[in-house]
Amino acid sequence: MKKFRFSVLVVLVLMGSFWTRPSSAFSLGLQGGLHLANDSTGLSSQTRFMFGGRLELPLFMNLFLQTELNYLNYGTSEFLGVPVLGKVKIEARGFSPYLLIGPEFGFKVSGSNLINGSNFSIDFGLGAEFEVAPMALFFIDGRYSLGTTNYLGTVKTRSVQILAGLAFAI
Repeated sequence: MKKFRFSVLVVLVLMGSFWTRPSSAFSLGLQGGLHLANDSTGLSSQTRFMFGGRLELPLFMNLFLQTELNYLNYGTSEFLGVPVLGKVKIEARGFSPYLLIGPEFGFKVSGSNLINGSNFSIDFGLGAEFEVAPMALFFIDGRYSLGTTNYLGTVKTRSVQILAGLAFAI
C-alpha cells in the first residue's frame, strides 16, 4: 500500500511540473525563411527559400519539444526536413528568448539519383518569441545544421537557416 501511495504521489508531482502555467499550452505555427546550404567541401553554396509548419509541446517548466515539417532544397534535390528539437525558453511577459538543439531527419522528395534519399543532421539554434495577441506569437530564429550523413559520396551537408513565422496557442 505504501508503494502505491508513493507512486500516486510521484505521478501527481510530475504532472504538476508538466502543466505549471497556462502559457505552457501547445502551439501550432507556420514559418518561412532562408536556407543557406553548403557542403563539407566548401566549394558550393546556395541560398534558397524554405517553408513549413511547427508543433510545440510543453514538457517541463521551461523545456519544450518542437517538431516541424519543412520543405527545403539541397542543390538540385528537394527534401522534407523533420527536425525534432528540444527547446529551452525563458518566458517573460510578451517576450521569450529560447535555445534549440536536436536531430533533423531529411527525406528526398525529388532530385538527382546521385543524391542519397535521406539526410541526418544535428541542429543548433536560438531565437525569440513576441506576443502579438493573447493567443498568438511572432517568432524569429536562426539555426546551424550540421549534416552527419554523406549525401553525395563523402560530402556532408551544412546549412544556416533563418526563419520567422506565427504560432497560435491551442
